[in-house]
Amino acid sequence: MRRKYGICCALTALFTCGASRAAEIRFDTPAEWATWEVPVDIVQFADDGSLELRKFRKEINATLDAHLFTQPTQTRGKVQGGIWQVGSNPTAARRIMDGNLETVWRPSQSDDLVDWVVTIDLGRPVLAERIRLVFPDRAGARPWRQFSVFTANGARIQSTDDVFKFDQAFQTTQPNREQVVDIELVGERDVTRVIDGSLGLAPAALNTFRMVRFVRVRADEKSADAALAEVEVIAAGDNISLGVLARGGSFDNGLLAREPQNMFDGITDTYGNIFTVQSKGGWRESGVWWSVDLGALFWLDEAFIYWQDRGEGLSSFLFEGLQAGSGYQILFSDGRRTIAGDIDYTPLIFEPRPVGAEWNLRHHRYAFAPRKIRYLFWHSLTDTGWFSHPMELMLFSPGYPAQVVLLSDFINLGQLAGDGRAKAIKRLRW
Repeated sequence: MRRKYGICCALTALFTCGASRAAEIRFDTPAEWATWEVPVDIVQFADDGSLELRKFRKEINATLDAHLFTQPTQTRGKVQGGIWQVGSNPTAARRIMDGNLETVWRPSQSDDLVDWVVTIDLGRPVLAERIRLVFPDRAGARPWRQFSVFTANGARIQSTDDVFKFDQAFQTTQPNREQVVDIELVGERDVTRVIDGSLGLAPAALNTFRMVRFVRVRADEKSADAALAEVEVIAAGDNISLGVLARGGSFDNGLLAREPQNMFDGITDTYGNIFTVQSKGGWRESGVWWSVDLGALFWLDEAFIYWQDRGEGLSSFLFEGLQAGSGYQILFSDGRRTIAGDIDYTPLIFEPRPVGAEWNLRHHRYAFAPRKIRYLFWHSLTDTGWFSHPMELMLFSPGYPAQVVLLSDFINLGQLAGDGRAKAIKRLRW
């Protein structure tokens, strides 16, 4: 679950009230704090009335909080993350994602092998780096001997049904005897770039990942006492992109870079649209740009962009010419303004025009030194050569937000004192 830390227990203001009296106003209960404007999913109320600042995590097990996320579906309405599908012993399947190694899911020996399968829905796509299967090894509960693991990013391949394309991530080649099986996820059409050399990171160290929403574990052979304790999906971290609009953020875009909000919604059936036909002189003139206000100031140190390929998100499996564009730049700002009053942006990521086989790349991961970021501005390098659908843009933080702003209603101290007069504040304690 998400860890929470208190940032204050009460806001107290001491002010003069008359010649010899002083009065105090306090905000220290959930009801009182509820009158303030508070950023959603960044600041939360504890039972004792204090405010808690959310910490954004790295290296998370995405199965443990899957139930906190929901997704629209074609056949089930809006669903929470959890067990998407299970063929045998369904009442016990939830145990493989409860964080408890003592609880297990046992497929029934009387069921057909085809039913020895379970599919987990993480509730949102994550940048998964590895999958860890944990098996019990005790009387009546033994590791699966022969099995396969598959993943899907959550993009439907049928317009009227919840059908997804699964790719194999692992298959046993001999009977398994291990209690813990770590599966490193290796994708296709991936590239990792380290922006700041001072980090001392090699791109290869970060180049094992897949965007994953569904994980399927399937037995390839029945075995006695077969049981599974946990399926852990180790992901890059909490995705700050989710919830931009809810926390007060906003989007803007040029004419030829439409629906940027779809890259921040955690739904892989939606996507942005970047499409150029004829040059009008450059990206600015043609409108090949978009921007986002994240709604708060964050420390960010990693970004990931997933560009749609054929057969994904209801696109045709036939060649459509979809690609990741002809080069782009991403700039950032902490909110400071220029003398003219515009947002003052600084370059962050430069993605050059692809050469040769680089045109096949679809999944771009970027690592950089932590920066305070509230605004991002994306633009193409040219206004030609674009036929692209960016599906998801994920952002990751090494910890707490850099700044949080809470806004109260107008507080009339004279009205509170009952005399309608101006007051001198002697002390403000947070």
